[in-house]
Amino acid sequence: MTKTVGRRAALMMPVGLLPLGLAACGDAKKNLPLGTEIPVVAVSGPLEKSLTAPAVTVPAPVGLQNWPQINANPTHATGNLAGPRGLAQAWRANIGQGGGYRQPLEASPVVAEGKVFAMDANGNVTALSATSGGHIWHVNTRPKHSTVLNIGGGLGYESGVLYATTGYAELLAIDPASGNIKWRQPLDFPARSAPTIAGGAVSLITQNDLLLTFNAATGTPGWRFIGKVGDIKASVAVCGAPAFNAGILVAGFSSGTLAALDANSGTPIWEKSFASVFGQSSPVDFSDIAAAPVIANDVVYAIGLGRSMQAIDLHSGAKVWEHSAAGSQTICAVGGFVFVLTTDQKLAAVHADDGLVSWTQQMPPFKNIKKKTNPITWAGPIMMNGLLVLTNDHGEIAMVDPVSGAITSVNVIDGPADLPPIAVGGSMLILTRNATLTAYS
Repeated sequence: MTKTVGRRAALMMPVGLLPLGLAACGDAKKNLPLGTEIPVVAVSGPLEKSLTAPAVTVPAPVGLQNWPQINANPTHATGNLAGPRGLAQAWRANIGQGGGYRQPLEASPVVAEGKVFAMDANGNVTALSATSGGHIWHVNTRPKHSTVLNIGGGLGYESGVLYATTGYAELLAIDPASGNIKWRQPLDFPARSAPTIAGGAVSLITQNDLLLTFNAATGTPGWRFIGKVGDIKASVAVCGAPAFNAGILVAGFSSGTLAALDANSGTPIWEKSFASVFGQSSPVDFSDIAAAPVIANDVVYAIGLGRSMQAIDLHSGAKVWEHSAAGSQTICAVGGFVFVLTTDQKLAAVHADDGLVSWTQQMPPFKNIKKKTNPITWAGPIMMNGLLVLTNDHGEIAMVDPVSGAITSVNVIDGPADLPPIAVGGSMLILTRNATLTAYS
């Protein structure tokens, strides 16, 4: 028996099998006693505070008027964002089908042209007014006669075009003004990631670990890269979008491989392994890189489920530092520090240059701490107005002081949130599991 709870369960999915179940694992499982729990995601390693780590400093917040791609831009380095000081609700709107055990809601909204674009659990895309939340248009992305579940994918915007990747194995280009579909391109397999749009190309990762590229104007297929290594028994249902900077595309795969490639030709520049090597005694051993890689100051920061967090030189592939830590949330890079949430719900501030840990903070891992029941899964962080912001699957939002690591506040929001907030146009947007998008100002 495999015990899965909340979004931890929703993340787990085998390649090519029923959603959210574990893939077959050979004959090893046959010898297990009935009722044995199989650990499938590593408990994070010890991120311990260093006595020589520098104190955290935070740059001034910067306001964004658009949030065109996941994590705001192709590098995924969001920095310190300007946003509202309180939690006054400006508007709220329903975007369609909510998420559940078999079909999670994992596509983050994007903002451009004065509109918020959101994808529901069925892959349907809705455009709302960014100022009022008013409905503008809605498009059903499901192909005719398709009966499969939509799992994976997301949205991105660039140069007057909205791009959508779906679990229906398609890439679509949509007119952001009308919702009309400009073109649709079939994929080899359902999409795992949201699209990254940069350098005139759209890149994405599929469920079978292919990194695919397409001409952003026409949808014509470009080069491809096979990220799969060996026989991968199971993978995570969704993963972070590739990162792009200085003509280099960086992507993580189910195998635990992180690859940097020439964005024009697809030629590999370097590859690093984040695969599980710590001897977890389990027939199911996840090494997946589910979080998006982040590029800041020519360094790639990435974390995988196989207990490896690394900083790597973007151009040479030289390892700058490494920690034994497991995580599925994208690292937040701000100034000279990176902030990371591990699988055991520990938040840490790490000095970007040398990997020294300035502080750690255990986010509440259970609603009932004494009995260790009703587990909590946190999402994030992002930094807004000089505070780290995280949401959780129990309908709460927490603010954390990035200098000390102290939790400064915990407040109730509209419902369980499996995605971190976004901060744009002076507002903070939170999409909850019930497909409600709420703007706070």
